[in-house]
Amino acid sequence: MIVKQEQIKIHDNVFDKKWIDDLAFHLSTNVSWIADNIAGRNTWPYGHQGTHRLMGRFFYKYNDWKDIIIYQKDCFKDLANAIEHLNPNLELREIFANIQFMGMNGSFHVDGDNGDPNYKIYIMMLTCDNLPNENIGGEFIVKDGDVVPFKQGRIIEFAGDIIHKGMAFNIPNTPRFSIKFGGYEKSRI
Repeated sequence: MIVKQEQIKIHDNVFDKKWIDDLAFHLSTNVSWIADNIAGRNTWPYGHQGTHRLMGRFFYKYNDWKDIIIYQKDCFKDLANAIEHLNPNLELREIFANIQFMGMNGSFHVDGDNGDPNYKIYIMMLTCDNLPNENIGGEFIVKDGDVVPFKQGRIIEFAGDIIHKGMAFNIPNTPRFSIKFGGYEKSRI
């Protein structure tokens, strides 16, 4: 694993395995995935065109107009409690998830509030299948070459201006989930 610790932090074994496995099972059986996560958006004003599509789903969104939208009510509370456990000082602004299958690699992008370096991102890696330990793909890649291997329940913490992408597994018919938690430190708001 090649990681520059000043750019990202890795959190392993934060949550119980049963909770992680139950969440992955829920994502695979109870969430409707929509291919509206458009990578490399290049049209205006709606951004309906880009380089390719991935399947994604908002769970929670807080916008600048102080609107709070909860899309997936059935597991929002568990996810909000999970990020509260990891960082009680995070003012949560969004929870978004992706599902990728073999061949559905992500493209380099920034997350958060237009690449704001003060925006904190936490990505949780999940799958609902049993996987071999090596050569499965599913890596998290930072543009300058840092690579974080997939590990069930692993959380990657980084700033909103870090250019990165998520890779699909190289095993057919095996979903790779990533849940993005984003927000600002309460002391900065």
